[in-house]
Amino acid sequence: MVQKSALLLASNPVYAKVPVLLVAGKPVCESLVILEFIDEAFATTGDQLLPADPYARAQARFWATYVDAKVPACSRKISQSPASGPPTSMPRFRPAPRRYGSRPRERRR
Repeated sequence: MVQKSALLLASNPVYAKVPVLLVAGKPVCESLVILEFIDEAFATTGDQLLPADPYARAQARFWATYVDAKVPACSRKISQSPASGPPTSMPRFRPAPRRYGSRPRERRR
């Protein structure tokens, strides 16, 4: 089990996980919430992170939520899998067969 810092536990007491953005000592938790916070807080200072079109924003939110849900589970599986090391032999690949009657193209000079 990974030891979590006191700052993380105090900043995100509900889930006790990252990401947490500290803004003037106040925590903003969870990726999508942080993304929307940055988009709104800095709306007048440059490009927006989320698209202006409502449908495109919904799509961006969908994928952000999807990544939030899937990436930690995948990384946990990878980190808990036994280390097998590099393969001892590489598989041999044969060139793709040519069609009957086909010839390689000649190079132009």
